[in-house]
Amino acid sequence: MAPSSPLLLLAGLVVYGVLLVIYRLTLHPLANFPGPKFTAATKWWEFYVDVIKGEGGGFTHEVDRMHREYGPVVRINPDEIHVSDPSWIDAIYTGPGPIRDKYPPSAHLSGVPLGVFGTISHHTHRLRRSAVKTFISKRTVRSAQASIRETVEQLCEWLGRHADSEECFDASLPYLAWSTDSVFMYLEDKSPGMLRNFEQAKDWERTIKNVAELTPIVKQIPLVMPLVLHVPSWLMGIISQDLMRVLMLHKRMSISAARAHKEHAAQTPISMTLQGILTNPVIFKDPYEFQPERWLGDARSQAHLDKFLVAFGRGTRMCVGMK
Repeated sequence: MAPSSPLLLLAGLVVYGVLLVIYRLTLHPLANFPGPKFTAATKWWEFYVDVIKGEGGGFTHEVDRMHREYGPVVRINPDEIHVSDPSWIDAIYTGPGPIRDKYPPSAHLSGVPLGVFGTISHHTHRLRRSAVKTFISKRTVRSAQASIRETVEQLCEWLGRHADSEECFDASLPYLAWSTDSVFMYLEDKSPGMLRNFEQAKDWERTIKNVAELTPIVKQIPLVMPLVLHVPSWLMGIISQDLMRVLMLHKRMSISAARAHKEHAAQTPISMTLQGILTNPVIFKDPYEFQPERWLGDARSQAHLDKFLVAFGRGTRMCVGMK
């Protein structure tokens, strides 16, 4: 390579970057959509907010700010449109008819491209989903009730010991232990015994939090997960125990992305934030208040609320085990 070749390469990269920004701001199919110019020009702002700024993972809040400034439809990066208007939910989270391929950055989050969550293709996802759907159907789960009754009795025993206490207690850990024990009883006919060993449950809780912290990094740098999952065993032995647990979990557990992505007919990723729908005060009055009575109204109002209860997702990519 000639001495001037590195400079030529650098100059070429600079020219390419400038031309790419000009294209994204002027000729790109999304160029006329509202939104900040710097987010339309590059994905590095999303990377900065999600990975570097503050505690990380804050791009969802940045998207909320964009909507307050630019309106209900915003271009949040060079390739993606985000919608905050709940009336779009039926168009984006449609039924099985229209084809909806998953947005690759969201699919790559799990690190398991052959799993249901990591599947990009609409048709392949339908096949993989149908393969596991029967396994967690109502009938199958009912048949397994006897095997998880032991864990239910252990949870009731724990709650009974604390029922008469005048002190407040955090029930999230025992419920996490119970749900984990129950799932293992259903899948493997044996449980890890977290209800009998809360230290193990605390380790598991820390693992889940570590996964949440790792998610923004994996989303912005998809190569991280494949690389980490293929490191030599001797190197894995040097990595901290918590990080090892995180990586093991990623092998077999899909993670919900912060935004649920679908594909428009023009192959444009369009997304909505589920949290934004669930906390919309126009739909749910005082959304942060605990008001179970809101679901006890007349049939019409309840049907309206049910339409926007998207905790399990919507459309063809909704949680297969919801019912």
